[in-house]
Amino acid sequence: HRGLSRSVRAFDYGLNPPGDKMPEPLIMAQIETVEAVKRAAEIANVDGIGVLFVGPSDLQIDLKHNADSLVGDYAQCLRAVVAAARKAGKRAGILVRDAADLLPHRELGFADIAVDLDIVILRKAYAHILSLRAC
Repeated sequence: HRGLSRSVRAFDYGLNPPGDKMPEPLIMAQIETVEAVKRAAEIANVDGIGVLFVGPSDLQIDLKHNADSLVGDYAQCLRAVVAAARKAGKRAGILVRDAADLLPHRELGFADIAVDLDIVILRKAYAHILSLRAC
């Protein structure tokens, strides 16, 4: 059993609370290594997994240290993860740092796209508040 926080990103930081109905859990399997890309179809077929979620920084670092002709480059990895998810009737997700990357990744087939990190968004807002004090 887990608790429920209505102030997390999934509920738009409290702007879109779930109400009284407890939402069904969504389990996302992190795809962050060459090995995970190679086994994406197998991972996608695990009961309960709803999303294959690419961790782009970790995957790119792993690709630098464990290049594998079976998975190819980063772009090929992304296409492989999306294809594995689709074939299993699941969704693919990814984290992008720039909102401008949202549409291109949606066009690749990613359905669950997180834009930026919570702490970065908070830091930007806080820096803005601090800049107002300097005026």
